Amino acid sequence: QVRGDRILAVDADPDCGNLADRAGQSSEVSVTDLLADKDIDSSNALRAYTKMTDANLEVIASAQYSVAQRDFNADDWTGVSQLVRPYYNLVLADCGLGLFHSASLGVLSTVSDVVVVSTATVDGARQAATTLDWLRLNGYQELASRACVVINHVTPGRPSVDMKDLITQFERHTLP
Repeated sequence: QVRGDRILAVDADPDCGNLADRAGQSSEVSVTDLLADKDIDSSNALRAYTKMTDANLEVIASAQYSVAQRDFNADDWTGVSQLVRPYYNLVLADCGLGLFHSASLGVLSTVSDVVVVSTATVDGARQAATTLDWLRLNGYQELASRACVVINHVTPGRPSVDMKDLITQFERHTLP
């Protein structure tokens, strides 16, 4: 909404993610349908596969789990990113939790930055820290050092951890 340019979020979760649902944009078409269309030659053609949020973010949904023929993989990510690159200023990928999965590795091989989302809980913080450690130990040191950590507290009331301490912990591992 702030940027004002064309931004696309792709659900790249190999396990049929829920990005479109979380964005309030359920869709009858998916990234699988986009990949099957060999006639994409304009942004208007792409819009048949996206839904626009109130913040002007376009979203491409993953395939519905019940009808998916297979999981989303690195080749799918490569195909999607090549298709959309000419039409969007920024492309976001919402990956699943499995960093070893082909789709996640495909995304990591093409991105310039990562955002790691953590809940405001001990378990969430531990998972986010583990993700940053995994990036550092598996050849993605630059991404890890530039990572943006988002602490997402959506449960009413106080978080179950000290937020200042949690922020301090992540600041030790990422650039300000």
